[in-house]
Amino acid sequence: MIRLISDLITLLSGEIGKCNERLPFDDQRNGGYLCVFHNFNKPQEEIVPLAIVRIGIPTQGKEQKYFDLCLEKARRLISHPEHLSSWQSRDIEKERYGGAIRTPNFILAFSGLKEEADEAILVNGAVKLEMLAGSTAGAIASFSQNELISV
Repeated sequence: MIRLISDLITLLSGEIGKCNERLPFDDQRNGGYLCVFHNFNKPQEEIVPLAIVRIGIPTQGKEQKYFDLCLEKARRLISHPEHLSSWQSRDIEKERYGGAIRTPNFILAFSGLKEEADEAILVNGAVKLEMLAGSTAGAIASFSQNELISV
């Protein structure tokens, strides 16, 4: 598990830079929070994160907001076991954003970048680590129409 988290941190740090290269300067951000949960069916109140990790440098003054949003995205996806992405239960008016994905073994969530970039770094990174099939990545990209997903 420690090796997986370490590999995710390293890979997602690089993915943040790659997303920033494709975004206008005003939309670029340099970090946020990753949370990782096991992907299994249990009542939500019994599920605790395996890890919550800061990656890069979150926007100053928004650290707590990103931390909280990261957990909200993951827990919301857990509560919808039929969904592959938190984008499928997105509701901007209620501050419920995309940025969490389901792999066969894990729920991954990130918050700190633009919403599309939060999702893209997870999908792109999970595919590179062979945690997510390319066909599933394609399905997630189709839900959100996310052009930052590069797989």
